[in-house]
Amino acid sequence: MKNATTIQIPSLEDAGEASAMYQDAVAYRGDSTALRRVFEKAERGETVRVAAIGGSITEGATAGGVEFQWATLFANGWRELFPKAKIEFLNAGIGATGSLIGAFRYSQDVSPFKPDVLAVEFSVNDADNDESRQTMEGLIRHAMREGAAVILLGMMRSSGVSAQAAHLEAARKYTVPYISYRDAVSARIKSGDLSWEDIGADNVHPNRRGHAIAGGLMNLFVRDELRRHDAARGEWDPSAPFPSVPSPEVTDPFETGSFTPFSKVPLTENRGFSPYKEDRPGWGEGLMSTNAGDRVAFTFTGSSGVLLYRRGNLPCGLGRARIVVDGVELTNRPLGYADGMTWWQTPPIWLCRSKPGEHTVEIETLPAENPGDPVGFRLAVLMVN
Repeated sequence: MKNATTIQIPSLEDAGEASAMYQDAVAYRGDSTALRRVFEKAERGETVRVAAIGGSITEGATAGGVEFQWATLFANGWRELFPKAKIEFLNAGIGATGSLIGAFRYSQDVSPFKPDVLAVEFSVNDADNDESRQTMEGLIRHAMREGAAVILLGMMRSSGVSAQAAHLEAARKYTVPYISYRDAVSARIKSGDLSWEDIGADNVHPNRRGHAIAGGLMNLFVRDELRRHDAARGEWDPSAPFPSVPSPEVTDPFETGSFTPFSKVPLTENRGFSPYKEDRPGWGEGLMSTNAGDRVAFTFTGSSGVLLYRRGNLPCGLGRARIVVDGVELTNRPLGYADGMTWWQTPPIWLCRSKPGEHTVEIETLPAENPGDPVGFRLAVLMVN
């Protein structure tokens, strides 16, 4: 006999503007087993930890306040559904980062929180390619192995560009839900009921209204799944195993790794680099050079290595550098100075990939490419798998 729930589930029509878009937003429903376990935990009045990880949209850019950010609205949706539970919330969004950085920093920035639910949004910072599918796979695998119910949120640029196809492929492989703001909003724009200017603060970030729609769509999905859970209580086996984590798509999955600020990297040589304070939470201190010919060298052991450096149009430390790994100079050099780029960017440089063993790295700053360009280099973080 079906047990009646004591939870009053709000109507799917009672979620503001997002209600009319919801049916277009569910790109993939996935396996609800992990989410159902969270529902039962919340219904018992226990502590439920909700986390979000992503780029500047998740961090809250252009929302107009923490209370208007989609991730905050998502956490508040859980509080509304389960007033007897203690809902704890972590926003681990960091601007100008993609799922590659997210996968490597997950152990540091999210794992200690032990989330029951993890919302992931990297769709405008990732490219729609195999690498993004693989790095998203690593992040999903890590979260699933630690027991989190994962939900992906797919945003978009004003042009419609996003990494949805790559991320959706990873979501299907691991049967995690994918909620597409892009699909929902695009349908309304196509019908003429909405324009990008209505919901966007610029060509990337949603404004307060856009954040409300994104948070609303995520909350509608949770309500919808809770309703389905309530209807199937008599048929669902609470002892059913967690969704299995299938074999990775790549032999070197991005589900483990270290995330080390460069001031903490043991150096075998340092000529001219000194620490500087990173402005991103938990990133500590990097290493900065302001002269051509400055040099650092180090070794690391692992199968893949990625360095994060700083790029932008700022007075110093954003020039060019020569990087040699295991005696071979990289052809994917840092991009260096960018005229007109007035914000901090943290691009990744692959040192090696799927090559287990010990690796030696030498980095030397180069003279300015053009008169007046800045000279020097800033090393932010070393990530090793």
